[in-house]
Amino acid sequence: MFGEIFERANEAYLVLDDCLAVIDVNRAASKLLSTTIDVQRPVFAEPLNMRAAMVRASSTGEWTPLRVELAGADRKHTFDARLRRLRDEPGISRYILSLDKEGADRGAFRALREEVIHAHARSMAIEVTKKRLANVIDATEAGCWEWDVKSGEIWVNDHWRNMLGLEGDNDDTYSIHQWKLLCHPDDLGKGWAHIKTCLRGKAQMRVLEARVRHEKGHWVWVAINSRIVERHGDGSPAVIAGTQVDITQRMEHERALEEKTVQAEAANIAKSQFLATMSHELRTPMNGVLGMLDVVLKTPLTEQQEDYIDVARSSAQSLLRVLNDVLDFSKLEAGAVEIENTPYSPSHLIDQVAALLRPRAEEKGLQLTVDTGLDIPEMLVGDSVRLRQVLVNLIGNAIKFTDRGRVEVSAGVGKTRNSDQLMITIRDTGIGISEAATPKLFKHFAQADSSMSRRFGGAGLGLVICKQIVELMGGEIGVRSEERIGSAFWITIPARIPADCDVKSADRSDKNMASEAMPAARAMHILAADDHPVNQQVLKLFLASAGHEVVMVENGQLAVEAMDMHSFDAIIMDIEMPVMDGVAATKAIRARTGADSETPIIAVTAHALSGDREKYLDAGMNDYVSKPFNQEELQAALARVVEGRAVDHADTRTERAENATVAASAR
Repeated sequence: MFGEIFERANEAYLVLDDCLAVIDVNRAASKLLSTTIDVQRPVFAEPLNMRAAMVRASSTGEWTPLRVELAGADRKHTFDARLRRLRDEPGISRYILSLDKEGADRGAFRALREEVIHAHARSMAIEVTKKRLANVIDATEAGCWEWDVKSGEIWVNDHWRNMLGLEGDNDDTYSIHQWKLLCHPDDLGKGWAHIKTCLRGKAQMRVLEARVRHEKGHWVWVAINSRIVERHGDGSPAVIAGTQVDITQRMEHERALEEKTVQAEAANIAKSQFLATMSHELRTPMNGVLGMLDVVLKTPLTEQQEDYIDVARSSAQSLLRVLNDVLDFSKLEAGAVEIENTPYSPSHLIDQVAALLRPRAEEKGLQLTVDTGLDIPEMLVGDSVRLRQVLVNLIGNAIKFTDRGRVEVSAGVGKTRNSDQLMITIRDTGIGISEAATPKLFKHFAQADSSMSRRFGGAGLGLVICKQIVELMGGEIGVRSEERIGSAFWITIPARIPADCDVKSADRSDKNMASEAMPAARAMHILAADDHPVNQQVLKLFLASAGHEVVMVENGQLAVEAMDMHSFDAIIMDIEMPVMDGVAATKAIRARTGADSETPIIAVTAHALSGDREKYLDAGMNDYVSKPFNQEELQAALARVVEGRAVDHADTRTERAENATVAASAR
């Protein structure tokens, strides 16, 4: 519409800026002036008069009459004219000049004026948008590019060139071949795949992370975002545009983080290996010490000799308790402890722990009572082994720090907004804890008072381990105490009800557990493999005293060879041995073709870390006993494997360690 009105108007129109430059002219003006005057660059003979008229037109907002003199080729040409300022954006002035007052098409002029105003407004909006876009690009420091697929030319902006150190390159167009020369050889393959995907037009937006060569020779990591912005009639890409962002710092940070992760994993592996080594090196001699003390206690002794042996045995068990605490703490710190979720009876578990510790309380003249509420479910799902460990520690501490009075254990179920919680509280009338010392209780290697470690002993790890275990089970632990009055330690853990099938499984497990202490029903022919001389002697004495015939070898290879010469009812296999270890020997035995390939094998080892037992069972072993062990535990394991009742008895190992702890503390 603008072009039609502008061209058909009878009056000669010129659109000027405030510098007297012509913005546009119509056909009438061209016809009027073209014979003698340069229509596109007219020269006003009296520019001062023109500027004065512009001032008047700006102030009144109305038409301002004037006479205009334009310089021609040989003389001046004078016109009657009128001038009016157009409504423009602030800071910008536009004027329309009419040179044919008498023949003016006023209706057409009004329409023309509106079109000029609208066209100018659109032009200004475009300019504002361009400026905003330029500001955004400058702020993000993104390199911009546009690829004309047909011509192959790639236009780039200054940020793109600066990113690669090409500031001095005045050329703002490149080609795909030039980009190929800039791309890192290792990234060229995925770069070409990115380009081909864009050309196939299968994805509207694509992102590529690659390295490109800087002008100074080093590599710059960039993230290239590509988008199809124009397509041909057949749908194929015509123009692909996008941005390029420097991500070198991000990639260096990710690489540094990855290296730190690898280092942390290596450190964790080293820590686990150290724990495994320490466990083996400490438990192996402890097995010899405790085993031989058990053997001596079964020989004729004077009363004084028996007292001496009891003292040595309780000291060894105390050392074993510290060893177990340190290993448990290290495993918890390394995240190597997994919480099991199996059915158990909370009331039965609490009664068992109380029965275990009651003799120790009675020796001190203390009452140990248990009150389990009627609201406690018969069965719950959780880790009974770890819960038992926590209760033994808390109730044992209550007895340990109470000289007179009583220790009360109570349990019930409480409701929270999210779930039911099993709450167990252990109250005592002992020495209590001062308000200042309470915050230290659950810190590493700390006790409420340094004098307590001298009076009562302990490494200061028990409550730390309890706290970490309870939190792993999704619960909380806390204490309320008053000095010289007593303390109340409490724990809460989720009270989850098991499914019926889980209850039946737990019942079967309880029956198996009840029978696992049953001694072997008959004398057996047993192969035992262990490289440690003291442990060999302990095994021989334990087995011989139970009526078994023993063939002892010192490594796995000899154990495999012994299978060629004898038939055995069971095999007791150490894990860490020279020549061939216990796992390799077990696999070799299981690979045999005869009936002896099914001979039950019991792993007897000082390795007692998380995952050890599963590894041995996966290798084909039937059961697992960790060092140090006693004769009854070995007999129970033999009964299980020979009669086909080998079960998961991890809680037996924990119970055995706790029994040893209680026995040591009682003495």
